[in-house]
Amino acid sequence: MDKKVSILLDKVNMKQEYYPYFEDITLEKIKVNTKKNEWKVYLQGKELLPVFVYQELEDQKHLLDENASITFFFESKEKNLETYLSYYPYLLQKLKKELTVIEIYKDSLQIQEDSLTFVVTNEVEKEKITSCMEKIAFFYQTLGYQKEIPITLHHEDHILEEIKKDLIVEVPMRNIEKAKESKVEKKKTYFKKEVKDENSILGRNITEEAIRISTLLGEDDNVVVEGYVFGINYFESEAKNTRILTLKLTDYSDSIYCKVFCKEKDKYIALCGQLKEGNWYKIRGYTKNDAYSKELVLNARDIIKIEKKDNSVKDLAPEKRVELHCHTKMSQMDGLTDEEEVIKQAIAWGHKAIAITDHNGVQAFPHVYNFVRGYNKKRKEGEEPFKVIYGAELTLIDDAVNKK
Repeated sequence: MDKKVSILLDKVNMKQEYYPYFEDITLEKIKVNTKKNEWKVYLQGKELLPVFVYQELEDQKHLLDENASITFFFESKEKNLETYLSYYPYLLQKLKKELTVIEIYKDSLQIQEDSLTFVVTNEVEKEKITSCMEKIAFFYQTLGYQKEIPITLHHEDHILEEIKKDLIVEVPMRNIEKAKESKVEKKKTYFKKEVKDENSILGRNITEEAIRISTLLGEDDNVVVEGYVFGINYFESEAKNTRILTLKLTDYSDSIYCKVFCKEKDKYIALCGQLKEGNWYKIRGYTKNDAYSKELVLNARDIIKIEKKDNSVKDLAPEKRVELHCHTKMSQMDGLTDEEEVIKQAIAWGHKAIAITDHNGVQAFPHVYNFVRGYNKKRKEGEEPFKVIYGAELTLIDDAVNKK
């Protein structure tokens, strides 16, 4: 791996599992405009990064400079239109303020005659896309796509005519015979037994790469995600012979309800025992606007249990900071974190001290004192003790009575 790229990935705290995608990537140059506080980072490689790796890089780029505007420019030797198209759902999310109902446009960008083209069905859609075209063009230019992206108005009556033409096709008899033969061959291989993954809970194996939940825009027939189950709802109706497990699923980019339908009672009981809160699962299914929950829901076909993902944030700064204004759950209506968990996190990041300054209260002090005292007793000889700065954020009021 290019040494400069390796330094860049360390700086943005890139997930170790994504490092192989950068093996052929080189860092060509970085342009910094100090007056405008802008960074332009130029990367080059054989192929464009997968969209989920690119999204991770975008999410973490603030670690290079929190105050700077940072833009990555990619140049790939092999320009694959399908890869460019895979970036479109991510782009739609960035444009959701301008396009509002983004589900309407999820199939608008298409590949036509070796180029990307927007296909819209009415003037309103065309006007909306045109208003965002500057941002769309710049986004794809940063990915190395330099062609102009045209907008084609394709009325619905034209589509109907094309469908009719496609239906009226004369098929030679020999082609029909070939089709029958190929069907027989397919039947022979279709029921070929598949070796199941030992962690498989429902359905077949899942070999596809998972996408982020935040990229799910609308209804889709084939979706694969990985997520942590932070809650489960159970529904059972003997009268309708319906049983549903609803998993509350998150991958920390977004969350979604995942429904698992089951008619057989024995199978339902088995699934209740296997699908547990606190576990990670890889799920393949289809997304649908659910009539009951009134939102987009993932309906599961296949489920595999996977190892817990490491989503911990690391402090890689050579000189560690000290938090001087930390609120805990003892700050009423102004804090949620457990005071001992705050100390544990600061220690894990390598911080030497922390200031607890709850709002109008000092109830956290005894717990913090006892925890830190116990931790410092266990430290090895020569290790610097962890320090706590005790304080409070107080509200002052003028209590004088106006006697006028």
